Amino acid sequence: MITGKARDMLRGVFQLRFQTLLFCILLTLLMSPLLEGFVGMRQLLNICFTVILLSATFAASDRRSPPFIAFILALPMLLYYWVGHLAPEPMFKIVGLCSGVLFFLYIIGVILSYVLRSKQISQEVIFGALVVYLLLGLLWTFLFSMTETLSPGSFSSPARLGEENRFAFLYYSYVTLTTLGYGDVTPVTSMATSLAVVEAIIGQIYLTVLIARLVGMHISYSSKKEQPDRE
Repeated sequence: MITGKARDMLRGVFQLRFQTLLFCILLTLLMSPLLEGFVGMRQLLNICFTVILLSATFAASDRRSPPFIAFILALPMLLYYWVGHLAPEPMFKIVGLCSGVLFFLYIIGVILSYVLRSKQISQEVIFGALVVYLLLGLLWTFLFSMTETLSPGSFSSPARLGEENRFAFLYYSYVTLTTLGYGDVTPVTSMATSLAVVEAIIGQIYLTVLIARLVGMHISYSSKKEQPDRE
């Protein structure tokens, strides 16, 4: 039997799920360029990424979305990152990347659905909306990596793109999402260009619609609170 105090503690931990995921993503973004060049330290990136997957699975878990769905989708990706060097087959890498795409699509869908279903603005809703934006960058990181794997040379860059430089796709994804466009990594093929354009458009549309949604929710909630006072 779970006591009332334990139930309240679990509820408090669950309410911090988006903050935890946000922290893990930002920490990985900060650590990736620092650890990328150290072969012995690259396992730390795998650990950070695994923590992101576990945090995302926890963040997207509720009565409508049991955690085992996200875990099953993430399993091939985890196997690829941890034991991929033991079986360096291109198909294994493609399966792992496809797993990543499906996983982040599912997580984004679940969290975005929660944000859009919410009737009022709360700290949890705000952090959930922020997490979705960052997860879009991770989703396109896998899409760009898959494009380069299936068609080598899809991107032009001063550094060699591939497994040895995973941060390049992570960096390029967020640069594209925020429409900074530094130009050091450039899509060459039509597929790579299309993915970059779609990510830039979705990033801008998401921010515009999100702000409109949150402002509308705030106005509606404030109006309902003021109505009894006026009466």
